[in-house]
Amino acid sequence: MEQPELEKQILVVLRSSQVPLKAKDIANQLTLSLGQEVQRSDVNRCLYSNRIVQLAYKDSYHRWSVRAASPAFTSVE
Repeated sequence: MEQPELEKQILVVLRSSQVPLKAKDIANQLTLSLGQEVQRSDVNRCLYSNRIVQLAYKDSYHRWSVRAASPAFTSVE
């Protein structure tokens, strides 16, 4: 999967979650929903990209959440 598409899917997972998620949990949810294996390292690469860092944040336990006032996930493009 190309990085821009994976970034969009990560934001979808984060927006739909009621709690902050670790990269491994995001990868597991994407693997189940997409029907193809998504590696934690690929999720981390996207999470630390300049585009997602503006839309999501990491807490002190390395769990990720969407920023409260973040624009629509289509702006990742």
